[in-house]
Amino acid sequence: MVGGPPLGRRDFRLFQILVFGWFFAGLGLVSREDVTKSLYLEGGLVLLAGFLAIGHHFWWVSQPPLRLGVGSVFSTLEVLPLFLLLSTALRAGRRGVHVRPSLRWPLWFFVASAIWQFLGSGILGLLINLPVVNCYEHGTFLTVAHGHASFLGAFGFVAVGMGLYAVRHACPDGWSDRRVAAAFWALNVGLFLMVFLSVTPLGVMQLSEAVRVDYAAARSLQFYQRPEALLLNKLRLPGDALIIVGAAALVAEILPKLLRILDLLKPARRSS
Repeated sequence: MVGGPPLGRRDFRLFQILVFGWFFAGLGLVSREDVTKSLYLEGGLVLLAGFLAIGHHFWWVSQPPLRLGVGSVFSTLEVLPLFLLLSTALRAGRRGVHVRPSLRWPLWFFVASAIWQFLGSGILGLLINLPVVNCYEHGTFLTVAHGHASFLGAFGFVAVGMGLYAVRHACPDGWSDRRVAAAFWALNVGLFLMVFLSVTPLGVMQLSEAVRVDYAAARSLQFYQRPEALLLNKLRLPGDALIIVGAAALVAEILPKLLRILDLLKPARRSS
């Protein structure tokens, strides 16, 4: 039970590299050799994750300290293959590789996903992976910051990019790049504000309280009723509002195309 969810997340990271590699290679931004190397490297790390990297989750089952430290190191290394693949693609983009306009925004959602993977799983993940930190912050808002940046930013934007690519391929007419751009920036800026303006500072406050007093004090109702904690919770509103606006703009752009595709499929269903 302890190892289930983290292993599933790591399997998705391998799928993420596969999607990125297929898309970037199709655009000529990376070679097949680059994709193959990244997949082998990530596959090796995922295999090791089943035995080593998962160790940083074993805080409450009496695992040895060495197990926690080794798990932290290997869990952090898992973001490197994706970031290296993205770096190769961006270098090719700067050399003038042409990207068709219809593929530009799916590409940017994939780029955003890789960046959030580095921020959420890499930087914030490294922070909560370190045993000396995780002992005090486990279950605080630093964990919330890591979770939102990783799952919405890293994995959610992969789904958005794939959906945008598929729908735009099936229905290429009638798109507003301005609306898609507004949705992209609203989602990314909203997530950035939510993570770094609200939940991360609140998590740092909790970490300080846990070190200064104890863990129970950092999770107590009295802590959350402090004026500064209430203010930081309220500062989450701008970011959350932007995320809602971005999601609504994206739905408004994609939904009519989906309905048009369904209308086109009706005659084919009747004839079959």
